[in-house]
Amino acid sequence: MYVYYILRATKSGEVIETEGDIDEETFPGVDLTEATDVITAAQEQLRANGDTTEWEECDLTTSYSDREDTYVYFQGRWIRRSEVAYKQLQKN
Repeated sequence: MYVYYILRATKSGEVIETEGDIDEETFPGVDLTEATDVITAAQEQLRANGDTTEWEECDLTTSYSDREDTYVYFQGRWIRRSEVAYKQLQKN
């Protein structure tokens, strides 16, 4: 289960970040074990509060291993950073 996120983007040449905690109260009905669901829910929550940023990267921290997973927005969807090179090789 994911418990914390950091979203990153570049605006005017500078990296910006926003972060937040993840729990069932904050994200009701979201499968907190699915990274892409959590990222989408975080973005929707930010948009509902007027944020129009196009986020490019997200770090998610898990509760049981305190490990970070990094995701990037690649070709119109969120994927693990480690899969980007593999996806690029498949294209060639």
